[in-house]
Amino acid sequence: QTQTQPQPQPQASSQSQKEAEMEGVAAEVVISTIDEARADLHAEAAQEVILAERTTELNEERAEPEQEAHKELAVRAEVDADSDGVAAEVEAERAEAKAEGQLE
Repeated sequence: QTQTQPQPQPQASSQSQKEAEMEGVAAEVVISTIDEARADLHAEAAQEVILAERTTELNEERAEPEQEAHKELAVRAEVDADSDGVAAEVEAERAEAKAEGQLE
């Protein structure tokens, strides 16, 4: 006698297949999340590089007027020193001329 009984294996197989599909979906979600996080990190790094470059540019732009001001002050100091030197020469010539009696 052969008895035909419903075989539970197709249900188990179906259950295993559902579990495998769910695991596959979960793995895809994890991979997708990791890819999104990686993309976000790359975007943030790129923004930081751009920000650093712009900060450098701004610092250089800010330094230019200051450097120009220092140059201008140096030129003024040189001109003042030259003027003082000329004035001293004129005074020395006047004193010498007075000593020689050429000026009154």
